[in-house]
Amino acid sequence: MRITKQYGFEAAHRLESHDGKCANLHGHSYRVEVVFAGNVNTAGPSSGMVVDFGDVSRVVNAIILDVDHRFLCAEDNVGTELEKALKGRELEYLDITTSTAENLAEWFATRIQHFHLSPISPAVTLESVTVWETATSSATWQRHLTNPDA
Repeated sequence: MRITKQYGFEAAHRLESHDGKCANLHGHSYRVEVVFAGNVNTAGPSSGMVVDFGDVSRVVNAIILDVDHRFLCAEDNVGTELEKALKGRELEYLDITTSTAENLAEWFATRIQHFHLSPISPAVTLESVTVWETATSSATWQRHLTNPDA
């Protein structure tokens, strides 16, 4: 069984080496969709659920707090005039090369897996994370594409 939950946040970014308009400072109303898979619990407080949506929200919202209304400063922005100008303000340094939707989807997946819901539901796995930059543009991290043994 799979469950899906969506979240949103606002952030600015810049693709330093892009040869188009995304090289300019701009922002998005990002949407993040997470999909978990597991068996439906048959006993306890989560009976009838794969995992409680509230437990999923506790994990994802903690991560979103780090990026909401921030400048997403990827490695390609470090040392630039923009980074220097924003220093000390609402910067979130991300350990990714550039803040594309693809890299952000993987960044979210890594952090969600770090929290891992196993104490709540041992058989739950993160299946995918989709990051939407706009209503028509998204990138999806999928477990089976990044870890063939999973």
